[in-house]
Amino acid sequence: MDFRWEVPAKRRARWHVTNRRAWRAATTTTRARTPSCCG
Repeated sequence: MDFRWEVPAKRRARWHVTNRRAWRAATTTTRARTPSCCG
C-alpha cells in the first residue's frame, strides 16, 4: 500500500503533518508490517 507515493507532494506533505502523531502510534503497533516511511 504505497498510497503516499500516489498522492501529489503537496497533499503528501500535508497528510504527513496532519497524521504525524497518528502515524507514530501506528508505527509502534504495525512496526514490522509497515516499511520505512520516513527514511
